[in-house]
Amino acid sequence: MPAGLTLAPVAWLVDAPLPALSLQQVLAYAYLCLAGALLAYALWFRGIARLAPVAISSLGLLSPLMAVMLGLLMVLVSVLAVQWASAKS
Repeated sequence: MPAGLTLAPVAWLVDAPLPALSLQQVLAYAYLCLAGALLAYALWFRGIARLAPVAISSLGLLSPLMAVMLGLLMVLVSVLAVQWASAKS
């Protein structure tokens, strides 16, 4: 937080002003906030209430794996052999 406050005046002096947002952009941002954050937190806390602590702690380890798998399947990101090798070590 202090670093952001320190850089805020520099950004205000150097950067161009932000463009005005259209209604469609505001609605898209609101959707991302509501669907992405609220739904995810609601599901997370519901899972915490129902699962054992061992299962919950293991879920954090699946996050990088799911990110790579979704990138491979949905965005068709290519993963090099060097990246696979470093992930296994």
